Amino acid sequence: MWNSCMTKNKRVYFTCTAIVFICVILGQYYLRRHVVKVTDLPNGQVSQRVTMNGNERDLVWRMTVGTGRKKRLPTVIIIGVPKCGTWTLRQMMMLHPDVVATENDVHYFDKNYTKGVGWYVNRMPFSQPGQITLERTPAYYFSDVAPSRIFAMNPRMKLILILREPTDRTVSNYVHSYKRLVERNLPYNYTPFEELAMKKGKVNAKYNCVSKSLYVNHIEKWLDVFPRSQLHVVDGDKLRTSPAEELRKVENFLGLDNFITENNFYFNKTKGFYCLKRAKVKYCPMSSKGRKHPDIERSVINKLHDYFRPYNKRLEGILGQKFHWP
Repeated sequence: MWNSCMTKNKRVYFTCTAIVFICVILGQYYLRRHVVKVTDLPNGQVSQRVTMNGNERDLVWRMTVGTGRKKRLPTVIIIGVPKCGTWTLRQMMMLHPDVVATENDVHYFDKNYTKGVGWYVNRMPFSQPGQITLERTPAYYFSDVAPSRIFAMNPRMKLILILREPTDRTVSNYVHSYKRLVERNLPYNYTPFEELAMKKGKVNAKYNCVSKSLYVNHIEKWLDVFPRSQLHVVDGDKLRTSPAEELRKVENFLGLDNFITENNFYFNKTKGFYCLKRAKVKYCPMSSKGRKHPDIERSVINKLHDYFRPYNKRLEGILGQKFHWP
């Protein structure tokens, strides 16, 4: 092609030269924006121990994008609990201009750890200097290995845990499980909640939806690794009724300017919870949330309340935080 250009008149020759030049410039621009580079670790940042050319070094993988805008490792992680409002909290936190967040559950510290920190940082959103990168994987809370792995990567990582009334969470988990099967057109045999949650007149502690509502069974493994000052617990029930108040506490925990106010929310009567408002634009990104719960026998609800109560008391004692649960 180049030889053919050379044989044609000067106008065609210069046109071909200009095209080649433009392609080279665009190629260099693309590489500067998209190529993953290995960068020597600055002081105070996280690292991964790797071997290169037979020598071990502390390196961090970074996606470099122009000047300032990069994919950065998170400094905050929402670690749980599923069906307590982690997605809603993530959406509300992103109302703040200094917060960017991952879109989906990353599962790096429990399922994808062997893929390396390069894989992990590539899952992060682009951010500007001064912005906080937030990761959200609610299943981390139940993982035995996630706490130590997160600490090894960044001992100063800030953790956010959101909890809701455990009986309500149990029913929500039950509804979610069936809803997912229906949405994916998978076969299932419907079993009433009462038959799964109860066994011979007592609470079935082995039922997965029940066991995951025993928050106290997992909190100590996190506090054995991280100081309490690096863990902020959001009251998921208050988040539904007073979102601005709970978000103010999150802002303070993260050292952010107080930006989110009552004006950022409006109550959606159809959904039965608060949706978001930015400037004059109203939107409800939690549109898939708020699924209607089935009518559960009152006796079963009362037994679940009684079952969870001593566990909740222990949790309050460990956290030094009061929850107004029945």
